[in-house]
Amino acid sequence: MSKVQQAKDAQGYIPSPVPNTCGICRHYTSKFTEEKTSFGIWRKETDLRCGLGGFAIKKSATCNWFEKHNIN
Repeated sequence: MSKVQQAKDAQGYIPSPVPNTCGICRHYTSKFTEEKTSFGIWRKETDLRCGLGGFAIKKSATCNWFEKHNIN
C-alpha cells in the first residue's frame, strides 16, 4: 500500500461524500400525485414531512436525528 493510500485511510478520506440530508433520511415522507400533460404523465412530489416530528421539511435540510435510509 502506498504512503498516500495509508494517509487517506488514516484520515478517513471520502472522495465522494453523501451529505446527511432529509432527502435520504429514513424518516423522510412525502406523497406523489400524477398529472397528465401534453407531454405525458408527470409525477409531482408534495407534502414533504419529517416522519418523527410531522413538520414540513426541505430535502436539503438535516437534523440531529438523521438516520440514513438503507435501500436494499
